[in-house]
Amino acid sequence: FHSQLKFHQHLKIQFYSYFSPFSYNFIVLKIKGKIMIILKVNTIMLMELKGTNITWFATSFIISKSFTQFVSNLTSDIKEIHRRIIYMRKDLGDKMLFMPLPVLMLATYDQDGKSNVMNAAWGGVYDYNQVYVSLSKHKTTDNLELKKAFTLSFATKKTEKISDYFGVVSGNKEDKIAKSGVHITPSKHVDAPIIEEYPLTLECTVESFEDGNLIGNVVNVSIDEDYLDENGKIDVDKMEIIAFDMVNNTYRVLGENVGKA
Repeated sequence: FHSQLKFHQHLKIQFYSYFSPFSYNFIVLKIKGKIMIILKVNTIMLMELKGTNITWFATSFIISKSFTQFVSNLTSDIKEIHRRIIYMRKDLGDKMLFMPLPVLMLATYDQDGKSNVMNAAWGGVYDYNQVYVSLSKHKTTDNLELKKAFTLSFATKKTEKISDYFGVVSGNKEDKIAKSGVHITPSKHVDAPIIEEYPLTLECTVESFEDGNLIGNVVNVSIDEDYLDENGKIDVDKMEIIAFDMVNNTYRVLGENVGKA
């Protein structure tokens, strides 16, 4: 297949095959000036089908001397063409690709009342007033066992650098709070620290923590007043909350509002 235009005088049929510089190509058939069929395919699919349905589809169309025969042959193959081209999918196996994932800052106090924080991406809503976070062994898990409380904040575009740092460095090796320069305010509702740099924070008590599965009860939500609109509601756009992209191993800012839910 190359970019081409062929015309059969006897049948007055035109065949176009267009190879775009992007991922999709189009095959368009015109019979007596009317578009009859449009198939959407990509380069990989064409390569897979070379010498089979698609090749036959092109060559048979150009050289056929009987339009009735062409239509008959096309009808017998159209289901297979439809299955392999229009709805082609690829299996990726059991690789975990869940998105978007929140970028959560889980903050606790240790036995000396010293603040610590970690970056946790595997978490979300467990119930109406409960959150869930999946954790492996960390300094944070020791603190959770001890204090039975934590705060959960949402990373933002402005805090992306320090949030990533909180995820790659262990609190057992460095004082992450001191090194990052963030500011701490004690929660009034639970025995855990609030990091002022994060605009939205959930203050939680531990409901259960077994086999690395943390379930917390949200007892208060704290918001920086700079991120409230004129009606006292949270301005989500202004916060520029980020999500973790598992495909590209990057952080992304949450996008535009596309509709009511």
